Amino acid sequence: MKAHLDPGTCDDATLLRFLRARNFQVDAALAQYREAQRWRQDNRLRVVAPLDDLGARFYYGLNAFFGSDRKGRPIYIQKVGLASGRFDEAYRHFGDGDKARDALVAGWVWCQEVQAARAAEATERLGRPVAKQLVLMDLEGLNYWPDPRAISIFKDFLLVIQRYYPETLGALVFVNAPMIFTALWRMIRGWLDTETARKVQIYGSNFEAKLRELVEPSQLLREYGGTNDFDLLSKPRSLAECQECMAEWLASAEQLRTRGTTPARERTSSRWSGAGSWSIATSRESKGSS
Repeated sequence: MKAHLDPGTCDDATLLRFLRARNFQVDAALAQYREAQRWRQDNRLRVVAPLDDLGARFYYGLNAFFGSDRKGRPIYIQKVGLASGRFDEAYRHFGDGDKARDALVAGWVWCQEVQAARAAEATERLGRPVAKQLVLMDLEGLNYWPDPRAISIFKDFLLVIQRYYPETLGALVFVNAPMIFTALWRMIRGWLDTETARKVQIYGSNFEAKLRELVEPSQLLREYGGTNDFDLLSKPRSLAECQECMAEWLASAEQLRTRGTTPARERTSSRWSGAGSWSIATSRESKGSS
């Protein structure tokens, strides 16, 4: 595969992800890699440029980047169930129609960029390759009549990972899954390739022991059976409070960046739990190696 690319184009770990995604068929892997590079250039992606309206995105998305699993993979957490109740409001906030859809998909892309940066940080810290992530989606409070627009956008989220971030999903774990999700899963499964679907785990309310098999208790929030007191997602907050929280979070990240330190080694004090737990310098240019 490297013989078909300019020297120094990309690191081996990234090329290996694309090869694995295409069962080591070089032509197919090259085609997907080149498509992903064109997509990155067209979207002018940066690792990791601050996203616009981050406070609103947190309020409507109820998501956070926190901790790592037993394999060192960064964890992404989202309270999908509660966020589903805010979806219509979020859609209107970001402009409605295609504009809202594009904004929400862009937010998901940004999350993948942050996770890629965290994986790179973990690789440096652990001295071994870390390329994948654990995604934890909490379905408690899921709307029993899901908005068709939300289902369609979730499909876009899955396709973005499969197409442009191959082999970066280590595990996708759904917890607090209600009965309605069984029917939704039959539809969702059809959107996934076989290998991606194999990485999905679905649990009802009895999930804590399974999560502890994947994540050390110290890296797992108390509400999910761990011992960590990180509470950014556990308390209801208004839109204004979320905007204030994210503004302080970004300020903490900038302090760490200008001092040349990373939150893996140092955290700033904040009245917002986790406000200093950014991942990496927020303005480093992407080299296409997400």
